Amino acid sequence: MRYRFFISTLGITLLFMSCASTKQLQFQKEVSSSIALGVIVKREGALKNNVEIKGIPALSDKLRVAITEKAFSQHTWAQYKKADVYSKSTVKKGDSLIPTTTYFEVELVDDIGYIAAINKDQNILTYIRNGKKGGAITKVAMVPKKPMTINAGTHFFLEDIGNKTYAIGVYEKGNRIAQLMFSEMNVFKYQPSYFCFGESDTHEAIVMDLVEEGKSCKRPLRKKAKKVAKEKSIFDY
Repeated sequence: MRYRFFISTLGITLLFMSCASTKQLQFQKEVSSSIALGVIVKREGALKNNVEIKGIPALSDKLRVAITEKAFSQHTWAQYKKADVYSKSTVKKGDSLIPTTTYFEVELVDDIGYIAAINKDQNILTYIRNGKKGGAITKVAMVPKKPMTINAGTHFFLEDIGNKTYAIGVYEKGNRIAQLMFSEMNVFKYQPSYFCFGESDTHEAIVMDLVEEGKSCKRPLRKKAKKVAKEKSIFDY
């Protein structure tokens, strides 16, 4: 999965946000309010963008994320208008009070920390070992449900705030100055990534990497945990 670093200072006044085109970001017509960065999902049916929320790994440490503000294009505005969240938004493009429209794209940067959290959460690890078509949401595009302001944020983290809920912490000089709740956002686009399994020192199948939709795991890692176990049994024979 790509690691990207964005501008270190983000002074953003969010008077509204909508949608924009983002490469490889999957569009879903009916977006559940449960969709958030870091959740575990299962693909349902043949559609790539049809997923079901299955769980959320417990985080003992906050995880670095990158945030960028993006402007609408005609294409992405058309996509946003097709989503259920558009009808619930209080801001429409063309509003005379808002000369430009933007949205937030938030991407998980700390893959290593996230993978470690999955491997520590036995319930989540057991599910993704045995489940089919399981993945994790590693990038989202979102619009706030009401006006809000983020001032002078220099670092951003995915945080576990309890009750199986994540939020985005906004930090300046080591101090948290704001917290973005996904329940206060309209998530209208998301990108799932999928797990690559390898063998641990104790000879168990664990997650060792994440790859984007359509990409293969680097050998000897496998997308299915059972293949790791099968290869182990062959060599142990």
